[in-house]
Amino acid sequence: MRFLSKVLHRTILLFQFLLVLFYLFFEELIWNGIAVPIYNFLESLRLLQTIEKHLKHINGRIVVLLFLVLFGFAEGLGIVAGIVAVSGKLFLGIVLYAAKIPIAAFAFWLFRVTKKKLMAFEWFAFLYNALEIGLSRLKSLDIYISTMDLLHETKTWIKTKAIIIKTKLFKHKGNLLKKFKKLYDLAKRKNL
Repeated sequence: MRFLSKVLHRTILLFQFLLVLFYLFFEELIWNGIAVPIYNFLESLRLLQTIEKHLKHINGRIVVLLFLVLFGFAEGLGIVAGIVAVSGKLFLGIVLYAAKIPIAAFAFWLFRVTKKKLMAFEWFAFLYNALEIGLSRLKSLDIYISTMDLLHETKTWIKTKAIIIKTKLFKHKGNLLKKFKKLYDLAKRKNL
């Protein structure tokens, strides 16, 4: 019985660890690194500002349908991208996933703009709140906290090493760039 308890405990820890890694990968790398800049760009477009004004007058059911179609398409594209990548076509999988990101950013923009209308639907509010509770529980796990600490330490170490390398390469301002420019000019003259 004790053996089964240990196996179950380790299986749960492994599942939690994989869940945390999955979340961190998408949160840190994909969402913060790629999708947020796209989201910010989309938000700055005048066209979307015009659409935002019109969305205030559209029926809530149409808004929910539009959001679900966009969100479903983006998530479906992500699943297809994963399947394609795992089947050996990594580059195509990456391209498909990259295509998903602007669609997801647009869906999240639509969510932000029409949140009151979307939350007016009890089932939508329930699902949204359940997702928020799930993410909150995930972030309260010891394994999440320790992984975030390790990630922070790793980022700090990388930044420190990058500063050291930058200092060594660029200790004389413009020296490296001047050498590259001279090489470029020399190569350009020889080709003429």
